Amino acid sequence: PSTSRLYSSAEQEIGRFAVTARNEVARLQTVTITTSTGGVAGSSIQKIANSTSSAKLIDVATGLEVSATVTIADNVITFSSMNDTVAKDVTKNYKIMLGVSSVDSYYGMTVTLGTVTSGAITIVRDSDSNTITPTGSATTKTYTVGTVAPTVLVTAVNENTFKVRVTNPDSNTGITLTGAKFDFKTALP
Repeated sequence: PSTSRLYSSAEQEIGRFAVTARNEVARLQTVTITTSTGGVAGSSIQKIANSTSSAKLIDVATGLEVSATVTIADNVITFSSMNDTVAKDVTKNYKIMLGVSSVDSYYGMTVTLGTVTSGAITIVRDSDSNTITPTGSATTKTYTVGTVAPTVLVTAVNENTFKVRVTNPDSNTGITLTGAKFDFKTALP
């Protein structure tokens, strides 16, 4: 993902990974994502998730959600009960989406996610369901919990009057408008 921020009350991409099936068809069965380091309430991703099942695993090529049982507990997101097929000699890319709840009490804290534990991904041969031990390493990314900035819309009512609308898309209620100055350089339509 291009962003490094987790925002309040939104579904956001929090990571990507790829699986390559070499020489035969494989099936992805479980994926475990851990919070390896960070400051969000003792590294607990569960505290900022909408619910204990508000994560999704998406096939990047199709944009479709992979059918899985999702659990979020403390600092672990688990996708299980999957049978997502990866074709022979093909690399399949996945992204992880997380429904984030109110993060007001965690502003400025960080969280780092990655598949960094042994056995974090379970893959089997499609032909005989024997387990395949995946190789590779995780590249983790640190996210900072932040706010979505308010937007300001200024609309001309007439030649001398303007309507100002401030919209706060974030759940943070601590925003105060203390003054405004508007300079207009163009003529009204």
